[in-house]
Amino acid sequence: MIGIATIKEIAKLAGVSIATVSRTLNNSPAVSEKTKQKVRKVIAQTDYSPNVLGRNLRLNQTRTVLVILQTLANAFFSKVIRGMERIANERGYKLLICMTNAKEESERNYLDMLLNRQVDGIIFAGSFINETNILDLEKRFPMVTCTGYLQHQTMPYVSIDDYQAAYDAICVLLGKGYRNIAMLSVANGFLSTALREKGYLDALKDYGISIDPSMMIYGDYGFTSGAAAISALLDQGKLPDAVFAISDNMAAGVLQTCLDRGIQIPQELGIIGFDNNNISRYMRPQLSTVGQPRAELGEVAMNLLIDQIEGKDIPQRKVILPHEIILRDSTR
Repeated sequence: MIGIATIKEIAKLAGVSIATVSRTLNNSPAVSEKTKQKVRKVIAQTDYSPNVLGRNLRLNQTRTVLVILQTLANAFFSKVIRGMERIANERGYKLLICMTNAKEESERNYLDMLLNRQVDGIIFAGSFINETNILDLEKRFPMVTCTGYLQHQTMPYVSIDDYQAAYDAICVLLGKGYRNIAMLSVANGFLSTALREKGYLDALKDYGISIDPSMMIYGDYGFTSGAAAISALLDQGKLPDAVFAISDNMAAGVLQTCLDRGIQIPQELGIIGFDNNNISRYMRPQLSTVGQPRAELGEVAMNLLIDQIEGKDIPQRKVILPHEIILRDSTR
């Protein structure tokens, strides 16, 4: 056996170009059958144990899927990833988790792994950086988005109804008598964020409550930004009677800051967060929140991706899972 582990060396041994090797792996009609046989013979010779790359080149499959996150700091994705991992293991695939840290270059490098056949498909968990790259690649490769999606994408996605979830949360507050409701959001341009903001605004309009732009404050999903947002309002002498935060961490920052300032929760201020992370249960009083089926989101996304990889029909390309309004002690 010859231990050759790169496509470049395979091309050299076969006396063809790297592009010809790639086309042979894809069974392209642009390569003659004689040339294909010559390339395949070299590939077979490189398939020595434990040469996983050689075997993957021969099979044109890695049985590895890439999950792209912007950051691991968001606790929301821990259960989502566990759901993905469970399905991947059941179906004989490995999981590779990579972070972009909101850098376009990192995202582009990870996308190259798909172009170079180092992974069989990609799940975007959350958001994208360069939408043009994504919309181009989705037409050619197995890709799925989980909890974040583009308005005009054609690739499968799984999510909750972000608009309805926010609308329902505000209606719960309104139904409990709260009227001056602030929203803590994030200025990130994500469709999911825009839908949550629209749900907030529409719920207020439907109850005949005028919109106060100063009651929409922007942070970064974190505890500190939630604390800073409510502090800014209090320092201006503005005290809403309720807050809807786009993340549980922001809601927790609001809750702790208000308690430190002697504001009674929920008598003087009601709070609803989003995601049902652990912090929502650890705070005292416990936070009301919008619950997402996190493990199920990951499971459905992974099944959608592997079905694509294996060439199976995907009749339902847009999967919307149910959310839940979880009421705890931070709302009266």
